Amino acid sequence: MELEKQEFAETTVQDVESGALKNVKPRDADLALGVYELDVTEAEIAAVDHQKLVRKIDLRLIPIMTAVITLFTMDKATLSYSSIMGIRHDAHLTSNEYSWLGSIFSLGYMFANLPCALIIQKVPLSKWVVVNMSIWGVLLACMAAGKNYGSLFAIRLLLGIFEASITPVFVIMTGMWYTRAEQAARLGLWYSGVGLATIIGSPIAWGLDSPSASTGSLSSWQLLYVVFGAITVALAICFYFTVPDSQLSAKFLTPAERVVAINRIRVNQQGIGNRKFKAYQAIELLKDPRTYLYFAFQFIANIGYGAVGTFGSLMLVSLGFESRRALIMTMPHGATTLVGVIVTCYFASKMNDRTLWAGVSAMFGIVFGACLYGLEDNKWGSIIAFYFQQVFVAAYILNFSLVSANSAGHTKKVLTNCVLLLGSTSGSMTGPQITKNDPTYKKVKLVMMLAPTICLLILACIRLLNILENRRRDKSESRNEHVANSEFLDLTDGENKEFRRKAQVMKFMSFQEPPQECPRFTATPESLLRDTKLLIQQTKEVQDQLSKTVKPETVTFQNVLLPLIQNEHKVELEKNILNFYQNVSVDSNLREASREAEKLFEASEIETFTREDLHCLTDAVVMNSKEGDLDLESQRLLEQVHRKFVYNGLGLPKGEPRTRFAELQTRLSELRLKFDENRNEENGGIWLTRDELDGVPQDVLDGLEKDKDDPNKLRATFQWADFIPIQSYAKTSETRKRIFLGFENQCTQNVPIMKEIFVLRDEVARLLGVPGRPAIWPFAKRPRGDQFSFDAFKFAEYFSLDTTVRGMLEIFESLLGLVFLEDDGTDRDKYWHDDVKLFHVWDSELRGGGFVGYLYMDLHPRQGKYNNPSNHNLQPGFLDANGVRRYPATALRCGFSKPTPKKPSLLKHSEVVLLFHELGHGIHDLVSQTKYARFHGTRLVDDFCETPSILLENWCWSASVLESLSQHYSTLSPEYLQIWKEEAGGENVPPPPTKLPNEMIESVIRTRMVNSALVKLRVLHIALFDMAVHTPRSHQDIVDMNISELYNRLWVQVVGFDGPEDQGHEWGHGEATMGHIVDGYDVGFYGYLLSEVYALDIFHSFFKADPMNAIEGHRYRDTLLKKGGSQDEMKLYKLPGNQWFT
Repeated sequence: MELEKQEFAETTVQDVESGALKNVKPRDADLALGVYELDVTEAEIAAVDHQKLVRKIDLRLIPIMTAVITLFTMDKATLSYSSIMGIRHDAHLTSNEYSWLGSIFSLGYMFANLPCALIIQKVPLSKWVVVNMSIWGVLLACMAAGKNYGSLFAIRLLLGIFEASITPVFVIMTGMWYTRAEQAARLGLWYSGVGLATIIGSPIAWGLDSPSASTGSLSSWQLLYVVFGAITVALAICFYFTVPDSQLSAKFLTPAERVVAINRIRVNQQGIGNRKFKAYQAIELLKDPRTYLYFAFQFIANIGYGAVGTFGSLMLVSLGFESRRALIMTMPHGATTLVGVIVTCYFASKMNDRTLWAGVSAMFGIVFGACLYGLEDNKWGSIIAFYFQQVFVAAYILNFSLVSANSAGHTKKVLTNCVLLLGSTSGSMTGPQITKNDPTYKKVKLVMMLAPTICLLILACIRLLNILENRRRDKSESRNEHVANSEFLDLTDGENKEFRRKAQVMKFMSFQEPPQECPRFTATPESLLRDTKLLIQQTKEVQDQLSKTVKPETVTFQNVLLPLIQNEHKVELEKNILNFYQNVSVDSNLREASREAEKLFEASEIETFTREDLHCLTDAVVMNSKEGDLDLESQRLLEQVHRKFVYNGLGLPKGEPRTRFAELQTRLSELRLKFDENRNEENGGIWLTRDELDGVPQDVLDGLEKDKDDPNKLRATFQWADFIPIQSYAKTSETRKRIFLGFENQCTQNVPIMKEIFVLRDEVARLLGVPGRPAIWPFAKRPRGDQFSFDAFKFAEYFSLDTTVRGMLEIFESLLGLVFLEDDGTDRDKYWHDDVKLFHVWDSELRGGGFVGYLYMDLHPRQGKYNNPSNHNLQPGFLDANGVRRYPATALRCGFSKPTPKKPSLLKHSEVVLLFHELGHGIHDLVSQTKYARFHGTRLVDDFCETPSILLENWCWSASVLESLSQHYSTLSPEYLQIWKEEAGGENVPPPPTKLPNEMIESVIRTRMVNSALVKLRVLHIALFDMAVHTPRSHQDIVDMNISELYNRLWVQVVGFDGPEDQGHEWGHGEATMGHIVDGYDVGFYGYLLSEVYALDIFHSFFKADPMNAIEGHRYRDTLLKKGGSQDEMKLYKLPGNQWFT
């Protein structure tokens, strides 16, 4: 922790000095930075159970806070109780004087607001509560000595002053201890003391008002004040020993728990407190229009509350109830308040929508207020309306919760609470005044109806402002800037551009329109090529104009690199989609046009990066740049673009070397495209009889093509959906051998293409000057299932594709703060095929509810589609020339089996892992936020880019995750259940468990390490082949190399598999489908193994104890995924306070 503390200080100073945070100094940062003083190890922190920690905090804080609010409310209600018990008679109070006793409390409360707000920022919160409670308890008891209006007036004024701190302190404490998603429920729990006060206070007052309770010297109302005062002082003592001032001083927590208790509220972007008053935060508060809306809401709401608090008991008497009975009749009023507050705050927290549920409680106030006003002659109708109108009280505390969640910067937060309480007290003071001198209480009833109506309109305005502000920030360039530990720098919500206001959660507003249209898939072969040529022409015009107008002596990053990159951004919005058709379209002409388009784009890129004029300009920018001139991402961009010119031969002497280099690049592009075309169009397979397929599950057989003339013959393709189950389950060795050899001999026409690619790459590299095991035949043994009692197809019955995808998205929602809304599908131009699904992706309400991007899923095989699993970026995210953010669109492409009339598409465990892996790439693509498209999403260095997707595979081996994802397909419809029963043995067979049984979960997890060494060796085999063909000792070595022989020999040597004895090492050509090695992973396939090391370290350090730890999930998203490839990966992932690698 000492090293982290030192590194944090250095980082913060650097950020401040660079101007990233003009108002922040390290010494002024949040108290939460004291966490770095705690002497704990990473292992101790990792061992903390987050759920148990939250329960521990709840049990320590919520009960006593609820008790304090109960007494706090009972104190304010004592005036109403005592009015029935005789205080007006004994103290000779007129109606006007009694009204002023109700108002003067609020006046004292109001006068004390600002001084208390300033004091709260300077003193330990818990101790300040204790001091104020003790004094108010004594003052409350002194009310018994009040003999006249003057003395009672003075005591009530002082009571208002010393009770003024309680609510704002509790709101701040809730924000200190709980995440924004948790706050509404906790505020509701402790504020339920308002209703509890009436339930408890009314019978106490009733009991003290009985003749038997009289002491002789004290009347019942005097006894009431003495009892409540004594209880208050006693509770103050309990509070002192129970509630710490902050997590740092929480002795009921271990040091490791204190660290976690602070780190878990990082997502609030609010910290836990700061002792320095900051004037600029006060100025920001005054400029914020929400300030005045918050004040107006509290003022209007409390006019109603104040009137009811003062005249509520008397209004019950006016309905015909005897005075002592009226005390008891207020108990249901307290019960509806209690239940209303807890229920609305619970749903506000559950649904992450404060304004919605504040609005719901306001509607209760409007409806039942109108009933109360209109049912003047209906006694019991009026009393019921009076009770239920009090649900509106929940809106009051939800407004506090809204402010708590939407305000940051300790000075601003404290002053905002002060503004709320000014509104509350002025409203409470105004309420009794405007409703006094009305024996029918008609004014009170009118106020009870109008106040929630006006408040509802104010809530709508607040909600709209928050939505608009979030959208503005989403489009702002400043969101891209991240400062380490910005959560604890005491930034205001205005300063911290990563802060998002809590307006609504998109899951409950599916009609919300994204700020950017999704891609359209309306291309024809003719339009596709026309658009391609137009983009290339526009690119050339930009480059020619740059060459004409900018001279080497006047170059800057802004006049050279930015025009190039801004044009590149425009091209990227269309280019990826134009190239994508070749992988998914059923139209062969469109696929061919897409391949031609990719060829044209690659030729254009080669031309761009072999232009001497552009290279000279870029080189001049590099020479003129000084350290600190550019932000990290722009500096990285400059280095990458300059390096690309050099790697495209412009570092070579002019003449023959450059000419030859350009020829090589052009030919390599042609070969790569032809390789991909052959692979994409491959549709090989073999015909097998049903006897030869004995042992293969019926579900697989049902999906195979049938021979028209001979129903006994079935055609198995070499797609994974056919190959894997036949290779794994066919009982006949010869069948497994035939399918294996067929699989390994696909695309044999690619072998000479691949060989030429390797030869030409070697020439390019040389121009640049970079230059005793068991014999196991892979079809000899059947799978591991028998050894471990694990039936992959029984497992698959619990993982239908649709329910699994939905469950996986829910995991990402919970873990990373996302919301996925499926498109309604009415506009078919958004789709390239009927199999495709489209999701609009939003940030959760916790993260501000902003738009994230579009996620496509194309999950079933078809003719013309390349079915191997992959994720494609369709449109990258970046900041356009105006600083407005463009949101990404990404597509998940797989080849899972299609549903049949009998069963949905079912996933084996290996396919669930695969889906998590590829969706991991998609999520990375979505949540990345970079300035430039070149660094968006998965555009990382090759030996790291697989880390995020491999990391997510670990969730597939978690018992709790597997159980939550699973749902037996028979439960999806009565038809599926009937079919399952028929296959299982008849109607009398009991239905299967809904969830995956524990014994099957345990069996699955046990298989994780089975043959894992062979799996790793298989990856190592391909990685060594990749290295061997790209690092020959001489050029002649690669020219003479038999790459198929090398591929198979390495398989035998590394993995331990022997091929057919009579065919040596030339029995197969598995390399001919290795698209990774041709399409950009050259000399990088080892990255899969290295990325797995990183991924395992991250998982075991931060997620193993709780895979659904949202605190770490949000940190992982913000620290790793969000940055894409915009910064040096190893430096980025070791930021102070975010050291993922142990």
